[in-house]
Amino acid sequence: MKNQTLLLGILFFNFLLSTLTVKAQNCLNVATQINNVLCPTDHYGSIKLTPTGGSGNYTYDWQEVPNFHFEFLGSLAVGTYHYTVTDNSNQSCFTTGVANIVSTSVMCSVGVNDLELAQAISVFPNPSNGNVNIVSKTSGNYKLVDILGHTVDQIYLNAGLNLISLDHLSQGIYFLQNGVVISDKILIQ
Repeated sequence: MKNQTLLLGILFFNFLLSTLTVKAQNCLNVATQINNVLCPTDHYGSIKLTPTGGSGNYTYDWQEVPNFHFEFLGSLAVGTYHYTVTDNSNQSCFTTGVANIVSTSVMCSVGVNDLELAQAISVFPNPSNGNVNIVSKTSGNYKLVDILGHTVDQIYLNAGLNLISLDHLSQGIYFLQNGVVISDKILIQ
């Protein structure tokens, strides 16, 4: 059987959504959907495999997660994940591949104190139409920055519940920044 190699990257809203390398036998192909993480310390990446060809009854093997035999692998950090998909009706029909979870931002906090401070803020509803509730454990000045790190607004938050109008902003992803600490993303739709 002839091996084929495919390298694919999709850029969507400044996020690299998927990168993959597939070595496919002619009998089976796998489409891979990858959700990357924003920061290198995040663990919410995921990989979904969708095979075509063969009998339609497949076995999934993940090198990094032994004894896990499902097409969806979640709660992933930045890294390389190897998989094999085998057609159960024809064991010689299989595909192996590599999927990479990458970080899509250079603006991330890294220290333990930074993570504690970033977790001291919660935002809801998220995504939002522009009006958000922000619960903060402490009072202080915050910058609202876009995905490129540009300051788009400055906000003072009181300890407790704050109702903030962000309806003057374009649709996109924003972050609250206090010094070098970045909060979870705020999605304006």
